[in-house]
Amino acid sequence: MEFVEDLRNISNFSFIPTDREISNLSAKFAAYYKIRGYDSVYVTVSYIFGVKLITLDTEQIERSKNLIDSSTPGDELKMEEP
Repeated sequence: MEFVEDLRNISNFSFIPTDREISNLSAKFAAYYKIRGYDSVYVTVSYIFGVKLITLDTEQIERSKNLIDSSTPGDELKMEEP
């Protein structure tokens, strides 16, 4: 539990409860975009909060590309190079 407490103390880190809205929308996205159920939760949170999803799952990136902005960590690092 110490690890969880350490995460909670990071100022720009948030735990997002999986409420009914997220669950229902995740199920719809999973079915429509053919995304695995648990992966669709990440896509849904990214969609709701309007943030880019950073993931190593290239299938998730490909299947959700018409819904959210996403990329791999490596691609993000390349974008930051001078």
